[in-house]
Amino acid sequence: MVLSYTAEYFNPDGTPWFKETLENGGDRFASDPANTYQTLQTKSTAATGTYGIKISDKSGEVIFQGKFKVGKFLPPYSEKNEFDFFVDHDWLLPIGYVGFEQRGELTILFRSSASGSKTPSSRKN
Repeated sequence: MVLSYTAEYFNPDGTPWFKETLENGGDRFASDPANTYQTLQTKSTAATGTYGIKISDKSGEVIFQGKFKVGKFLPPYSEKNEFDFFVDHDWLLPIGYVGFEQRGELTILFRSSASGSKTPSSRKN
């Protein structure tokens, strides 16, 4: 059985960024590959900060809501103003992981954990 969910993404200032439909494929929720390329072309940004995500079922009930911090760094041997981006501490998401996956076509991926447990940090500041 395939269930549909809606993922809403928010800019660091709290304004809506974009919205998309996700389908449940068992242990993961994925975007429609046909829409992912267009989304990347029209909604991508070079802005860093703390973004929000809210995933709701078709009745409007929120099943996941969280935030993720996007940072950037200058990779070795890069051109001027050419940065790579990363999600800082994505292990802090309490029940899931949001990212991109390439299996034929590029899709946005949300994986969830049944336990919802957090992984302890071994990072020292």
